[in-house]
Amino acid sequence: EIEYQADILRSLGGRPGEPRLEVWTTPDDEKKAGELLAGAGLASGEMLIALAPGAAWEYRRWPAERFVAVGRWLQETYGARILILAGKAEEAVAGEIEKGLLPGRTINLAGRTTIREMAAVLKSCRYFLGNDSGPMHVAVAAGVSVVGLFGPGDYVRFRPWGPSHAVVHLGL
Repeated sequence: EIEYQADILRSLGGRPGEPRLEVWTTPDDEKKAGELLAGAGLASGEMLIALAPGAAWEYRRWPAERFVAVGRWLQETYGARILILAGKAEEAVAGEIEKGLLPGRTINLAGRTTIREMAAVLKSCRYFLGNDSGPMHVAVAAGVSVVGLFGPGDYVRFRPWGPSHAVVHLGL
């Protein structure tokens, strides 16, 4: 999509710069993010990894039990703190994932942030694992290394943009 938009600008005589995603947060967004993470007991320097189980269409969602399996492995193998990000509509699946993860090593923010607050929280994460969804692109814009999960859909066109990201896809 970014390449497509840059081509349109070039055809109109424009000279787009280096294409990259950006997100702008306010001091209030940063303050809220800090409060949410501090309230969850996140210590400075802890490895924080975001999981985003939501997607606009159910068939684009990786099963909750797989998020649990990966999250548990990250917690047990690397001592990671897991941050669950989801909208209000995905609070149930976020709760299901939270129940399968280690208590005290999991922060569930489902339905508790605006998009910009989510971006501010993501700035504290080392990695992001999530479905083909808006939060995946917000994570890229926030500077987080992303693994995007794609089932059906055009992963080449809608992949996380940039060199420090990866895609897992089924090729459907």
